[in-house]
Amino acid sequence: MRPTLFALALAVAACGGDGRDGPASDANSPQVASARGPDLLVLRVPRKGGTPQVHAFPQLDSIVWSANGRAPVLARVLAFDEYEGSIAAVDERGVPVRIDLRLGGVTREPRPAIKNVASADGYAIYGLGAKGEVVRLTPGSGGAWTYEPRLPVRELLPQPNGSLVLVADSASRTVLWQMQPPETRAARSLVLERTERVLRTLVGDRVYLTSGRRLLAVRIRDLEAVPSVELPAPPRALVTSPSGDRVYVIADSSRQLFIIDRYSESLVDGPELPGFPRDLRMDPTGRYLLIRAAASDTVWVLSVGSDRLQGSVVTEWRSDLPAVAPDGRIVLARGPDVVLVSGELQEDRTTISGGANDFWYFFIWDGFRPRLAETEAEPVEEQLASVPDDTIVENPFEGQVAGRDTAPSPVPVEASVFEPPVAQAPPVEVEFTLQFGALRDEDAAHQLVREIREGSSTPRVMATVRVLATTVGESIVHRVVAGPFRSRADAESAGQQSAKPYWVYEGAP
Repeated sequence: MRPTLFALALAVAACGGDGRDGPASDANSPQVASARGPDLLVLRVPRKGGTPQVHAFPQLDSIVWSANGRAPVLARVLAFDEYEGSIAAVDERGVPVRIDLRLGGVTREPRPAIKNVASADGYAIYGLGAKGEVVRLTPGSGGAWTYEPRLPVRELLPQPNGSLVLVADSASRTVLWQMQPPETRAARSLVLERTERVLRTLVGDRVYLTSGRRLLAVRIRDLEAVPSVELPAPPRALVTSPSGDRVYVIADSSRQLFIIDRYSESLVDGPELPGFPRDLRMDPTGRYLLIRAAASDTVWVLSVGSDRLQGSVVTEWRSDLPAVAPDGRIVLARGPDVVLVSGELQEDRTTISGGANDFWYFFIWDGFRPRLAETEAEPVEEQLASVPDDTIVENPFEGQVAGRDTAPSPVPVEASVFEPPVAQAPPVEVEFTLQFGALRDEDAAHQLVREIREGSSTPRVMATVRVLATTVGESIVHRVVAGPFRSRADAESAGQQSAKPYWVYEGAP
């Protein structure tokens, strides 16, 4: 199982430029968006196709990176592979595209032709071939892995742990089964009543399916069904919070926003909306829920921490925008421009002239500069202590968690890309932390601690697993962590023996 980078998203200053119309920057001399930790970045690609560029955020006038070639018209991003430094996307024809941030290349994978393209980690891309076969594409693999199912698959659900859940319909039933590619044998399966929509959680611990007015849930760990919830009407759209502890639902012919608590399996009435909703989009860090109005370009903004409507904004609804930036501002597409407004929808705003002519994708990464431990003399513990508690959030901008069979060594970045350090720093001993979840419900967090202690065979995990409360925006998030560990390998080994989904990140808890 391959560990994920659990990002420390640092506090950012006010926006310092207006994007492509600002002064040109040397692509070989990037200005990073934060002094420590992974950098806050945004990929921008011309919507009609062109050269991809990465900008520091919020200093959008600084170009950190430019590709060596042109990209096609992008339809959506699948995921970001932080280890390979590669963004996986799909173009307007449904063909997988990889943008290599280390080597600067842009590649398309037109053969074999696949549809229903999906990826959990940006490395393995899945799709359905012309004859219904399941196809997996990986970089430099020398060929595609294929699997011929007995039933026609309608949904592919790659999981963060490297497994694959397939959904198919048979007569009046829906069948789910789980595999661990490249194995072609089903590890487990489940038969449900006929379902329509399918949704997986970001952390990969559940799959939600709708059947008429019922919301069904399946636990991924053992592919077992959990109690269903009856909705007032058939759902039109649904999303989960990043931690998966809540499901937000809009139903046909209703202005009500419905909220399902996964721990109590109960339905809670959210606020009544000013009009009929059409679609939902969750902030990857769980601060805001964007709700698209059915009859106009209006989007309502809900504060997830308080379940309170902040107000409304006007924006085009695209696959990339509106979005919530790493600093909590709402990014809107208005005519040819992009406008950033505060999450509280106050008057303060920034306009990026011509920004709507680009496709936008926010992500967090430290691959554009030498690792912090190798370039700064300040001990890691002191660095983490200097970061405000309310800035410690999970890396939300890719959906990638642990799940790769191997972890290739990072490709070194050319030293000429960065300003040389003033003085060589002595080596810093780096520690690593296991994280098992980030939950709003404190009781649920302590219950997870108990489950880990009961199920783990690793004394270090049982002895150090605990709950840490962190303020994120207006909410208190309860992180379940263990460690620190002396090496990433030790943390990875402990995580594998815990029998729970986990992340590994560099630094003390």
